[in-house]
Amino acid sequence: MEDEQKSAAERLVSLADTLTISLNTFVTKNLDAISNMGSTFISFVDETLHLLKKSKDDYEERLKQELEVEKLSTSASEEEQKLNAQLARARTQLDTLKQQYSIMQEEYRKALADFEEERRVAFEALPATQKAHVKEDLEWRLRNYESMLRMKIEQRDENSIIVIFWGLNPADESQQYSFRLITREDGEIIIEDPTIEIANLDLFLSDAKITGNIPLLIRRIRLSFLQLAECEDSESVTQD
Repeated sequence: MEDEQKSAAERLVSLADTLTISLNTFVTKNLDAISNMGSTFISFVDETLHLLKKSKDDYEERLKQELEVEKLSTSASEEEQKLNAQLARARTQLDTLKQQYSIMQEEYRKALADFEEERRVAFEALPATQKAHVKEDLEWRLRNYESMLRMKIEQRDENSIIVIFWGLNPADESQQYSFRLITREDGEIIIEDPTIEIANLDLFLSDAKITGNIPLLIRRIRLSFLQLAECEDSESVTQD
């Protein structure tokens, strides 16, 4: 019995020694592999952490850009609102000025009409001989005015005249420049059929409509014709 127990104990010791030797042998043989596995795992963890950090940084950068765009959009919207408000105020001021201009223009037309009526009544009250003298004086002034400006005025109807100029072009003093001037009952003044395009015509007409100064309008148009005629003469000399 004792021999059997001793034999079993010896077998257990032998088995333990065998297992120890086998384990030591396995560890010794696979130590490099186990070490390499640890290094690979650590590298994997490091790479993963790097990618996570990069993703985090990219997300923060996109978020920063989106916030900046939103800020710029808000700023642009506020600036647009300010500009719209300024534009609205400017339009209101313009409408006010237009109303004031319309009122002043109507008052001027009324005052001018009253003045013309007073002159007509005063003229009608003159004796016949004095009327004739006034008419002769006006005709003389007109002829003198035409001669001074080298101009001729032809009456077409009660609302329009043809104005003809000559002697404006140094190269050809016989060359004529003309236009038709029409006045309407509402005070509007129209220029038609000019020989050549008249610079600043709209500005001249606006001023004439306000002031009613037709002679000044004619002189301004003559000056435009004169300037254009001189330009034509200069171009002709250059070509020669």
